[in-house]
Amino acid sequence: MPVDAIPQWSTADKVTGFYGQSKFGAGKSSLSDWPIYVCCTGTKTSDGSLTADSDIQQVFSVDEAAAYVGARSMSLQQVKAALEVPGVNVLVCPPLETTGAAATISILFGGSWTSAGTPVFAVNGERVAVTVGSSDDPTDAALAAVAAFGAEQYLPVTSATAGTAETVLLTCASKGTQGNQLLLGWDLTDAPPGMTVTVTGGTPLHDKLVPFSGGAGTENVANIIGIIENEQVDYIASAQNDTTNMQLWRSHVQSEMQPVIGHLESVMCASNGTLAAAGSLAATTLNDVQCVVIWSENCETHPAAIAANAAALRSASVGANPNTVYAGQRLTGVATRRYKEDRPGHNTLMAALNTGLTPLRDEDGYAVIERDCVTKCLNGSTPYYKTYGWPEVDVPFRVRKEDGQIWTDRKEGNPYCGPDTGEGEKTANTGVETPSTLGAALTTRHVEMEKLNWLVDGSATTNPIIVEYDTTRKCLVWSHPVLVKKQNLQAGATIKQVAG
Repeated sequence: MPVDAIPQWSTADKVTGFYGQSKFGAGKSSLSDWPIYVCCTGTKTSDGSLTADSDIQQVFSVDEAAAYVGARSMSLQQVKAALEVPGVNVLVCPPLETTGAAATISILFGGSWTSAGTPVFAVNGERVAVTVGSSDDPTDAALAAVAAFGAEQYLPVTSATAGTAETVLLTCASKGTQGNQLLLGWDLTDAPPGMTVTVTGGTPLHDKLVPFSGGAGTENVANIIGIIENEQVDYIASAQNDTTNMQLWRSHVQSEMQPVIGHLESVMCASNGTLAAAGSLAATTLNDVQCVVIWSENCETHPAAIAANAAALRSASVGANPNTVYAGQRLTGVATRRYKEDRPGHNTLMAALNTGLTPLRDEDGYAVIERDCVTKCLNGSTPYYKTYGWPEVDVPFRVRKEDGQIWTDRKEGNPYCGPDTGEGEKTANTGVETPSTLGAALTTRHVEMEKLNWLVDGSATTNPIIVEYDTTRKCLVWSHPVLVKKQNLQAGATIKQVAG
């Protein structure tokens, strides 16, 4: 098997360094301690100190992030969700906010009562309890609600009475159409008997679940892509899930993967919309191994936060094991769905996976990954199964990094290179790397990765690593087949009753 040509690596390129490429479907150094980053791309608000479209910043706590991007910003919602995962390294890189409108929703209190109670609302999946006294009226209830929403300093909304004294207006703190993906849920189980609540927003999804509406305009990530290009960002948690921006992200991660750049990245977004809309985004707009769309229809956690929580889980897992099993893992920063009819059954989950979505199910009070999936699901109109789960990307990326580090580590003791010597010829001098010496080092590490259950089929006769001396470039080149170890995700059995 000859060594494959490496695209974009011109013979005129004399810059020193390791130039690797990743192909999908086809001295020891461990990288497990290298920092792996997830970058949140939500917009900031005016109270944050960062400059939109210009700054990228690592953050270590919600309070610190609030100072940089604003306490109620969409970026802050992502940081909160990401930091639910222990050991995650979080970056924020906010794009310039659109000049459009912010989404809103109104709550009208009515009725009369003589007992105290506590109506409960939820925004972004976060509970807001409103304490109402026995002698209060709807105006008092509205004022109590404004205070309760205001006390939750990191909610993505502001609150005020508007129109009438009995009406509370919630306004998304971040402008744009993303605000229309915020959902307001409520529960009157513990409210004062006789209280009524009328919610006005988008088209109701259920009797007590309504989306915000009126958000207009969409930010553009083109400028922050220019910033991120100068960084090693392993996972991009895209707050954006519109077609235009996701196409920009897809082009970015594809470009960064090329040998002359070598930034191995994936972009992850989410949707709480319909299966048809989410599936179109995954299969038609993206259809790429480096792109992921998490799907949870009518989930009250905003898609930007869902994406950040999932990307954080992935980034915190791949260092120790790029072949992590994500199926069945909980997303601790994502709310379960309020209405059981929104929870997908077998046929819906199957349809989602076949359109390149990573669907969530609800189990024991948690949002759970049914099965991880990249959006590359079609070859033209034909189903494509050569890459499927997240490890099908993460393992080859890890091998590429490991190979580069092995070459870098060995280069210090082998500052020269040359071909292997033939039988009867003088052996290579000390300090000369040859195809056989480098091949042995690469194969040793490959075998170690097999023992870790990352890889299979690394023997000398089955899918061997081929190292050659390129007489044109005067350097070593190699081809490293990577077969990812399959995960035990399905089983089938026939149970036969046998007559006695």
